[in-house]
Amino acid sequence: MELILTKWMIEDREYDYDGKIMLSDAMFIHEKSGVGVAGIHRALLGDGTQPGDSNPHAIAAWCFLLKRRAGEAVLYADMAKLDITSFRPVFEEKPSKEAPAKEVAGESADPTSRNGTIRRRASTRTS
Repeated sequence: MELILTKWMIEDREYDYDGKIMLSDAMFIHEKSGVGVAGIHRALLGDGTQPGDSNPHAIAAWCFLLKRRAGEAVLYADMAKLDITSFRPVFEEKPSKEAPAKEVAGESADPTSRNGTIRRRASTRTS
């Protein structure tokens, strides 16, 4: 089972996240926090080695961008009033690439022939 980051929770509201960070967003985060592209996720989530090791300036910039993407009219100065304890990622299970094959009524569970091609039953319909 693989988990993917799909949303961020900010003050009891979920904000969609498509996994993309646009260059303009990365530039904004760097301008506000000094965090470069390679360190964005670590600055938001921390590296897990010490409690509180995330960067509050990066979190403020990221929250601003998420709120703006969601269509909210926000000011960057408002980010200083956010409850940082409510900021967290939301993970969901990644759908498997291989969907289970649907079994047709009357077909065996393994419809492949010896050479790997799918066998088809002859139609009983006559013209």
